Parts: sequence; structure tokens; C-alpha cells
Amino acid sequence: LADLNHEAHRRGLRVIGDITLNHCGRAHDWFVRAQDPQAPERGYFRFDPDTPHGYLTWLGVGSLPKFDLTSTGLREVLVREPDSAIRRWIGGDAGFDGWRVDVANMAGRMGEIDVTQDLAREVRSAMALEGDELLLVAEHAHDASDDLRGDGWHGTMNYQGFTRQVWSWLRAPDFYETFLGLPVEVPVITGAQMVASMRAFHGRMPWRSLIASWNILGSHDSARIRTVVGSEERQIAALALAVGLPGVPMVFAGDEFGATGSWGEDSRTTIDWQVQDASASSIVAAYTALLHLRASSPALATGGLRWVDAANDSVAFLREHPTERLLLVVARGQSEAVRIPLADIGAEQVEHVFGLAARIEAGHVVVEIPAAGAGVWRVS
Repeated sequence: LADLNHEAHRRGLRVIGDITLNHCGRAHDWFVRAQDPQAPERGYFRFDPDTPHGYLTWLGVGSLPKFDLTSTGLREVLVREPDSAIRRWIGGDAGFDGWRVDVANMAGRMGEIDVTQDLAREVRSAMALEGDELLLVAEHAHDASDDLRGDGWHGTMNYQGFTRQVWSWLRAPDFYETFLGLPVEVPVITGAQMVASMRAFHGRMPWRSLIASWNILGSHDSARIRTVVGSEERQIAALALAVGLPGVPMVFAGDEFGATGSWGEDSRTTIDWQVQDASASSIVAAYTALLHLRASSPALATGGLRWVDAANDSVAFLREHPTERLLLVVARGQSEAVRIPLADIGAEQVEHVFGLAARIEAGHVVVEIPAAGAGVWRVS
């Protein structure tokens, strides 16, 4: 692990570890010792003879006993001590560059007990002792806004405030899978409805939590974005939203080659590096261009967001920073041209950066929409 992190750092990469603060395995030393009622580890868990396994578990899975995070002793070995689970593996050349916390919405919650936000603040403070730029991202499959106060988790895997809206706007007509764990199919919404829903969720988060959250199009727990949207053009539209909107774009390995999968296990496909598929070259080029833009753009990293148009089949927005202003137009299919008054965006001209073409006409930026896709322009 130390060699992996060292070599990644040497190549300019950062590595985030995956940890759960909610439970451990039944064979873990702590739980084995906890079988002794007199052992200090007994308090790490909640034993209850009236439960199916005699102790509380994660979602009733007997092999995963749930932590009792009201335990001071557990918090010491899990978070606070220099050799704790949180601190031991991060920081320095050989350590991880942060943690993604599995089932963070459940960690610290047990019946009427809720110490989740206190736990998040404590983890962040402990991590700060190991380095200045260590990332702490929480997994939430639901509305995470109540857990994001700006001083605990840096951000979340933003399924609720990003993924659901993008899927619903861009889904293919023949995509009938359930909706990220909900027992309903993915609905179909307009661009205006997508924007309204995003604004409602974003307005509940501190800005610094929003820009640290992951704009996630799909993962090991969901369908892949290509399967959801059904075409390369719509996948590029989805990527433009992930790159363009506030947050950190997350790419699930293989998406950049157009990998498919209808649900979590089906999506855990590997990349066949021996296959040189010419049809993948354009999607790879789009990922390369948009992600390079995101990596180099202060406006996309931290700039403000201003929606300027939202129709059924297209949306347009500005990302604005003191040193850069970008206009993005994203479409889910052929539609009427988008016409944005220059006066509304305080611009005189636009410079093409990616994708769709635009022209200046009668005091407007005019973007023709021949098919699904996206365009990006620098505004001045």
C-alpha cells in the first residue's frame, strides 16, 4: 500500500481510501474480544438479546456488527489516536490523500442516538493533524444536506442533488431500471424541472460543501451512465453537467470507453485494455477535453453559478470567477436554438472552447442544437 501511494504521488496522482465508520466484520479483533462481557471492546458494539443476532448490525447482516459511536474507547481507536483507523493510513508520501466514508449517513446513528455530525467534525479535525489537503467525502444515497454544515464532511457523493436530476432529464426511452434504490422507474423530466430540483438541493448546502461534493453519473452501486442515457451524445451531455456544475466530477472507471451496465453488480465491469475500439475514440476525446478543462479552470473549480436558460430539451448556465467566465449549453436532443441576450450575461463576445458552435446575432449568443451534446465558451 505504501509503494502504491508513493508511486501514485510520484506520477502526480492522489489516492483516496475507502473506510466505514459504521460497522466492522464479525471476525474483526475488536468484535472477537467483545464477546467477553468484561472486555473494553464490549462497549464498541450494542449487544441486545432481543435482536436476531444478539447484537445490532448493518441492515440486519449478521457478519457486519454495527459500532456504538457513543463509546469513548471506540472513538479513540477509530478516530483520535495517532495509530487509529482514520489517522494511521493517511498523510505523507506513503499515505492516502483522504477518505471516502462508506454509509456515512448511518455512522453514529442508532435508534434515537444521533452523533453523526459530531463524528464528522471529529474525523475532520483528526485528519487535519496528518496533512492540510486531505479530503473527507461521505457516501449518502439520499438528501445529505442536513449532514453538510461545512465543518464536518467536506462533501458527499451527491446522488440526490445531482445524479437523480441528470438521470431523469437524460434517460433513454427504453431504460426501465429502478431509481437508485427506490422501487420506482426513473422518471422523465424537463430541463426546467431539472434546474429547479438542483437549485432546491444546492440551496440547502453550504457553498464549500457543494463544491467539494461529487457530481456522480454512476458508480459500482448503480447503472452505468451509458446504459441510463442510451447514446454517446447524451453521455457527453451528462459529462458536461458533471464537469460544468459546482462539485467534483467523478468518473467510474470504464465510462470513458462507453462501458455499460444496468445495475450495481452488472456495472462492475473491468476494462479490456487489449481492445482498440475505434468507436470509443470520440467519447475518449470528449472525456479528455472536458476533464482537462475542469482541471485547469478556476471558474469550474470554485466559480459562482448562474442559470441563464432552462427549456424542455436544453439548459444554459454561467460559471463565473474573477479571472474567468464560462458559458455552457447542454442539450438532450435536437431542439430549437438557444438564444441568450449578451446584455443578460454581461458579454460582448464568446470564444469557442468545446463542442457545439455559437454565433453572435442581433445582440444574442445563438447556439444551434442539431443533436444531444454540449458546448462551452469563454465569455468576455
